[in-house]
Amino acid sequence: MESNRVESCVILLIDELLPRLTRAGIGCHVGNFYVGTLAYADDVVLIASAMRKMLATCDSFVTEYCVSFNTKKSKCLVALPASKRCLYAHLSECVFMWMANQ
Repeated sequence: MESNRVESCVILLIDELLPRLTRAGIGCHVGNFYVGTLAYADDVVLIASAMRKMLATCDSFVTEYCVSFNTKKSKCLVALPASKRCLYAHLSECVFMWMANQ
């Protein structure tokens, strides 16, 4: 029974967070479709060129609802041209995907 309550709370929180991020207009768009957030169960993927703004929105959300994200399960993937590599050397916690320069 307790498990069902926790799952219900997670669903309610995700159902509030995703539209908030969409309304903020932060994130990736493919054509007219917003794909800045992808979610499955309690897993959320954030896709943005302005990640700090997206994370700030998430931060205000967790403060408002007194919840937290599991930082031990959180990952960062940065996809950039190889020519920008030196600009992001300080992000040691991120996984980098270097693309061929265009």
